Amino acid sequence: MRYPVSIIFIILLFPVILFSQDRGDYPVRPEMLFQFHHLALELEVDSEENKIRGIAEYEVSPRQDNLQDVLLFADNISIDRIRVNNDEVEFQQQSDSLWVQLANPFYAGEQFKVEITYEAEPQFGVHFNNKGTTWTSMLPKSNRHWLPGFDHPRTELTTSIHIRIPDDQEAIASGNYLGEETVEEGFKQVGYKSDNKLPLSDIGFVTGYLEVMETMVGTKPVHLYSEQGLLDAERSSILLGNTYNRIQETERYLSYEYPYDSFHLIALEDDRWETRSYAAGMGFIFSNRGEFVPQVANNVYAQWFGMHQRPEQWGDAGATLLHQAWLADFFGQSGLDDFNENVDRDETSTVYKNFSPEQLNKLISYVQQEEGSALVNLVESYARKVLTSEGSVMGWSDYARFWYEQTGENWFQKPTFPDGGNEVGLSYNIDVVPENLSENLAIHITPEYAGTDETYNLPVYLFENEEAAIEEHTFSGQGDTLIINDGANLDNVALAPIPGLTFTINKPFSYWLHQLRRDSDSERRKQAALAIEGFSDQPDLQLALNGVLAREEDPEVKAAVLKAMAEVTGGASGVQNWFLSRLDDEHESIQREALRALRYYPDDDIVERDVFEIISMSDNIDLVNEAISVYRSLVPEADFLEFADQFLNEDEDRQFSYALINELYKTSEIEFANERTDDYLAVENPFKVRYTAFQQLNWNDYDADRWAERVETYFTDPDPRIRYLMLSRIDTLSHEDRDRLLIEQETKEKDVRVLAY
Repeated sequence: MRYPVSIIFIILLFPVILFSQDRGDYPVRPEMLFQFHHLALELEVDSEENKIRGIAEYEVSPRQDNLQDVLLFADNISIDRIRVNNDEVEFQQQSDSLWVQLANPFYAGEQFKVEITYEAEPQFGVHFNNKGTTWTSMLPKSNRHWLPGFDHPRTELTTSIHIRIPDDQEAIASGNYLGEETVEEGFKQVGYKSDNKLPLSDIGFVTGYLEVMETMVGTKPVHLYSEQGLLDAERSSILLGNTYNRIQETERYLSYEYPYDSFHLIALEDDRWETRSYAAGMGFIFSNRGEFVPQVANNVYAQWFGMHQRPEQWGDAGATLLHQAWLADFFGQSGLDDFNENVDRDETSTVYKNFSPEQLNKLISYVQQEEGSALVNLVESYARKVLTSEGSVMGWSDYARFWYEQTGENWFQKPTFPDGGNEVGLSYNIDVVPENLSENLAIHITPEYAGTDETYNLPVYLFENEEAAIEEHTFSGQGDTLIINDGANLDNVALAPIPGLTFTINKPFSYWLHQLRRDSDSERRKQAALAIEGFSDQPDLQLALNGVLAREEDPEVKAAVLKAMAEVTGGASGVQNWFLSRLDDEHESIQREALRALRYYPDDDIVERDVFEIISMSDNIDLVNEAISVYRSLVPEADFLEFADQFLNEDEDRQFSYALINELYKTSEIEFANERTDDYLAVENPFKVRYTAFQQLNWNDYDADRWAERVETYFTDPDPRIRYLMLSRIDTLSHEDRDRLLIEQETKEKDVRVLAY
């Protein structure tokens, strides 16, 4: 179809106006000329070709009369046809905008249907991983890469979604599970429906080889899906029970029912550099983010504050995250593990970061430090009223307006939140020193970096003759010295923790030994065992540690004592049998420390045999990787290189490549390591392995031609983290090739972290 010049001008100009505010973020209060009521979506997911085929049928109505066109968004989606009320119509695509021509204008409020048949091959918005799992991104403006529509947090509608997949896979989508039916041999269709309105921008789906468990919260089902082999039955049951409990507890505390038809929890191995981990009625937990339970909690809270009550822009999500942090603190959650297998974040301060675990941890720390403050009290007092208010999309000014109406207090000036949880300047070195010329004890407190002007209350526990006393002290955040009178005869001194502060404690050996032997808290006994490593010159230390082990019952403390024993004995002859006897302990932490201790015994045939037996026979992947590292210390380098080369060839699942690659670079054969490692940058490898390969090659391979070839190969990789990493090596190309690649990719790249590099 040919549009008049004026229409073409609007088409070209409108997206620029709409999206010029925050790159990568949603626009503020876009002009929405149509109301969306319902989406009926049929999807076919082709995980082999990385394609999505679909038919999306919207029920819409104009907000005013005589509108000629419907604006939708569809980025790099091939549109086959569009029908309005079953009549095929013409359309226009420009950049990420899709204009649907209405053959006849409709009056305000008159409902009609727009049906779009399409195919997408998304480079952004959908992840296809090496386990056969396909899942939707939750980053801003990502839906338009797999679903034509007006994907903005203000667009709400009911949904029915049917997904066609191979019959040995599972499919999940936002909404309540309807069941499945065979559509042809080898394929089935799985259905989901939501009678509650969902934000179109936050509808998601997952397909793959997934294991399933289910429970109910009242009348609402809760499902747990996990990639095969990721969770055993016991852990799955614990996670499902934890999800059930957290939903019930949050409902009771907020006095507000869970806002969606069902909740789907999906456990995946790798987050693919996603920052926000939830969608409407869905939550994602990832192995590379550490412990699962805190992740579950955050996904549950976010269904109320984050989905039902959600921000219009990620750049204006402070109040939403503050509510999540307040709930986390109320339920005793200290924080989430931060990314531990992703790229450096120093250069990635984009709008995506606002929903990262790092950002939530900062706000949890803020709530803990500001407990009882006016703002935290405001969040707590009016949380339920916010949920029952008319607005479902709220930025800071909307919250401030709401709070002003309730209290008359002006909160339009957003407070400054902390830049980090335990910030630089909030770490202190503590030296506990008996004074030689008096009966007193001095506690010297020194900031590790910059101090603060704040004064802190510090309870000090004094242990003497099996009794404990508490003295209340205060100290300046700039540094201070506390004096304990008549402290010469004390057996130990301990300091109470202070939220937001980190203490590194140095005290006499006898204090640590008393703490290790007598303290009732296992974490403090473990702390003492690790501290004792630094006192290897103490007479009879080995005997003392043996005595502790004979009485200690906590496996984590026993493992810490083993670690101290290894450092103290340092490979002393005869002690290896003591570690060998613990290789088959029932507790993995003890096995691990016993194994690590054996690295001090090269050329010992029995040690070498037992370590190799773990590599060959153990089903514990982490323990085998540890044994590989130890094995390199035990055998001649040539033997280890031969072993590593063979093991890499046999490691089809890439369970051990991470350890092998790192150990290869601890040998003298760096060129051999470079050649062998190059293969592990390939897309079929897990990101942990790819990242390790990149790091080692980045540090050790100085061949510019090889780097030029790698950059060319991986500059369009489906994983944004790899594209980001390759940008750091772009200068190894010629100016001509570098400029060509940058120009080609700039039009395709949608991840703002990569664009911002």
